[in-house]
Amino acid sequence: MEILFIVLFYICIILIDFKPNFKSNPKKTNWIYSVIILFTFVILILDNLDITVPSMTMQIHKLIQTFISPK
Repeated sequence: MEILFIVLFYICIILIDFKPNFKSNPKKTNWIYSVIILFTFVILILDNLDITVPSMTMQIHKLIQTFISPK
């Protein structure tokens, strides 16, 4: 039932927000917006199906530490 709600919610987002602005926005903006919508949709569906998504926190922390740490 929750998956149906998520799908309907994203259909509304696409119809109300994305589709009317599709022709007026540049292609690059549309691609970025589409990727973000798709990414969040997949994350929500996976979370709803109780599939754990690996956290990027440790990788981001290591990346920041490489720039901040004294040499």
